[in-house]
Amino acid sequence: MEERLTVQGRKQRFSPLPWLRRTSETEEAERELLRELILSSPWGIAHETLIHYYISAKSWPVTLLVGAQAVDCRRCFDFLARAIAGCCEGQVCVLSARPSGDGRIRSLPPDGIRERYYRMGLLDLWAEANTPGNEGRAYLVCLDDVTTPELLAYLHAWGLLRTEDYGPPWPPNLLLSAIVPSVELPQDIAPGLLARLGVVEIPVSPGPAEDTRSPRCPPVGWQRAMLRTMVREPAAAAQRLDSLRLLPALRRLLSSTRPLYSLAEGDILEAGIVVYAANSFAVDGQGLLDLSPEGNLREAIDLQLAQRVLPYLKMRCPGALDWAEWAERLAGLFPRARTRAYRFHLEALRAERSEAYGPPSALT
Repeated sequence: MEERLTVQGRKQRFSPLPWLRRTSETEEAERELLRELILSSPWGIAHETLIHYYISAKSWPVTLLVGAQAVDCRRCFDFLARAIAGCCEGQVCVLSARPSGDGRIRSLPPDGIRERYYRMGLLDLWAEANTPGNEGRAYLVCLDDVTTPELLAYLHAWGLLRTEDYGPPWPPNLLLSAIVPSVELPQDIAPGLLARLGVVEIPVSPGPAEDTRSPRCPPVGWQRAMLRTMVREPAAAAQRLDSLRLLPALRRLLSSTRPLYSLAEGDILEAGIVVYAANSFAVDGQGLLDLSPEGNLREAIDLQLAQRVLPYLKMRCPGALDWAEWAERLAGLFPRARTRAYRFHLEALRAERSEAYGPPSALT
């Protein structure tokens, strides 16, 4: 038992047991949530993709789901939302784009997209998430089939990209996902948007499949555990990694890739890696991507390099990187990033050949 002074100056007994009990309950709840994501993942969607999505949702206000098949992105959002707050009425919302007369998605101007989403009641959901007493409730919203300009206008409208202190803050328990029809990070991502954005690439599933299982009602403690263990500030993320004695390993791993960051928005890119790496560990220090602490750290950095950093640098600095050289430098430590860099190298060679010899003519 510890003693502390009250306002009147008298000593009062203080027990740390409630805090320890809360921490233990959070650990157990997050462990159960992760077990659900691993053991009950839908057919055709790897549980590694769902864990990556879970970590990204904890790390950034907005998670971009990109994939060749939008239906796979929708299934990922549906499963994660159902696993966290599936039976809580009014906490999961999918905002579908309005199809045009020919069935295709119509791109709307900023006023149009604000009208679309305001009209569909997201303002009420935002207000409810901001209400005192609802901090432990997770609200999951998905913008379906949205273009990058629409998303940028939408986030400006809600104040997510404002630097000045204006209007009510975006509640951290409002987790926004956006499905963008693209195979990787879109080519028109601005630096201000990148700082608020996580990227999850959804692979194409082997074939069409419907999840026929009845949805399980998750315990309320699962969403509280996710929100309590969430870290979004680089300083807090570094502190968590320091408590796990992983800061030296993080610095060593990042030193090999830091020359990349000097090309464009280095602070934003590296801060995102640090935040994601911190969230890739459970509150008890267990890695979510690998059993080994340093192995988990490498997996986290590798995912961010492959899906967020390298595609962004390819878009911002065309022709400035020798992708073949970087493929060799990343080999061994970061296999996903190495594969992505080599793919960019092949794409650059193909583009050079097309410029030199013209497009291949059809055989007659």
